[in-house]
Amino acid sequence: MSILFLALFFSFPLFLMFSISPEAWRWKRTGRLLLAIMCGYLFVNLALHMQQHEQYADYEACLESLAHLPKQPERHAACAHHVNIADGASNVFLLYLGWLPALMIAGWWKLLWRRQHRNKMISLRKGLGDDRIANLIISLSYYMTLLLLVIVI
Repeated sequence: MSILFLALFFSFPLFLMFSISPEAWRWKRTGRLLLAIMCGYLFVNLALHMQQHEQYADYEACLESLAHLPKQPERHAACAHHVNIADGASNVFLLYLGWLPALMIAGWWKLLWRRQHRNKMISLRKGLGDDRIANLIISLSYYMTLLLLVIVI
């Protein structure tokens, strides 16, 4: 189930980016970008929640299968491998900073949309540099991707 939310994390912002034409008002284009970031944050947190839910369901099933053991600490020790208790830092990161990957994905989809509709925007005389929020998000996603690549590599 968490795979579904991760797939939505990557695909739903793409759908939002290409749902509005270049003829739309600037506030609509900016609004759908901010909505894509909020939905991405929601899907990241839903994926995290579903992953934890699946882990604790396995843990509870293990505890029920070991009901014949007399003491709770023995059952917990036998089933502790089902739950990653020490993984709190990644949970806190996704809960409080989950908007960063959402911003990065939305920025790249916005850049793709902008490249796709470049000629249309110029012919409408709307230009490409008049949307400061979109430019900021695209710049942040670019630098965050570079930072991510430097950290990973």
